[in-house]
Amino acid sequence: MSAVDPARMDPVVRARHAVLTVVAAEHAAVAPEVEARLCEHATPGVAARLDPADVRLAIDDLEASGQLRRLRSRSSLPGREVPVLILAEPADRERAQAVAEHKRDLFARYLTWTDGPGAPATVAADHVVHASLQVAARSGYRVGATPPSDVVVYVPPAAPDQPILMPIAVRNTREWLMPHSRGLYRLLLTSTRIQVTERAVPMVPMIVCRRAHPQLVAMGRDLGFVVVESRREHVLPSVAETAVAEVRTGLGLTDLARADGPDPALISRFEQIVPVMAVPLVARWRRTAMTTIPLRFDDLLAENSLTGRRRVLRDIRQIAEQSGLVAARGSW
Repeated sequence: MSAVDPARMDPVVRARHAVLTVVAAEHAAVAPEVEARLCEHATPGVAARLDPADVRLAIDDLEASGQLRRLRSRSSLPGREVPVLILAEPADRERAQAVAEHKRDLFARYLTWTDGPGAPATVAADHVVHASLQVAARSGYRVGATPPSDVVVYVPPAAPDQPILMPIAVRNTREWLMPHSRGLYRLLLTSTRIQVTERAVPMVPMIVCRRAHPQLVAMGRDLGFVVVESRREHVLPSVAETAVAEVRTGLGLTDLARADGPDPALISRFEQIVPVMAVPLVARWRRTAMTTIPLRFDDLLAENSLTGRRRVLRDIRQIAEQSGLVAARGSW
């Protein structure tokens, strides 16, 4: 019997094979590491990069079926409990246990950089985005003097009398932003309230994140908001490079970068991509704000369960279809 072509497998089945391949090769891995290795860079034994949504489902399936185990114990850092994935029957149990302990400590260290509003990653992202927008001011942005940049104004060269108000949310998180991610709906809800009050004001909300799922980008095109990927997870330069390098290498988080100044890739996106998208999205965002979709944004913020948020998202999509904002065969 010939081998099954991985490209023709069900995506979650393919992801299950890939997750097992990574955990076996690494002996142990934290879930964000598995996602990074499978979705963001080439991995030996895996034919192509995978969809993070499929990888998350695959991990859940493998745990439910007993093929993966999640070790739970405290790291060497006080108060940090970090679950680590290992095979149910590892080839070398002692090695798997040792690697699990090492990766538990590495990820606990990483969490000290990311948890909380004053964490090095949170502050770094605000500074990098603000500094990048200040450079991009030469292309038409009006930016405040100090970070964070909660709102900017973009002045289109072809229509300087019609400046576009752009409320901003920065999400420097490890997880890819998805249409059902709660982290983006406070911005969208606030922006719709402003738009309803100031109907004549051209407005396009902008979300800046490390990684965005293609479905979220498509949703933004339909509803009228912009999604900008940084493709970096920034931490402040006050964090030692040796510590960052150990996490970067040990967990495969290859986009970790120490920075608090302008980022060339972000500047390029602010100057070349956002202006092209923003002008035609003004009318779409105004239409979205005038529908009942904002009421469902409020429901998404209040809904704690993933199943519930997906149900609300289906309602949003149905309203968008009925309002002519999205085709019946759209991708979100």
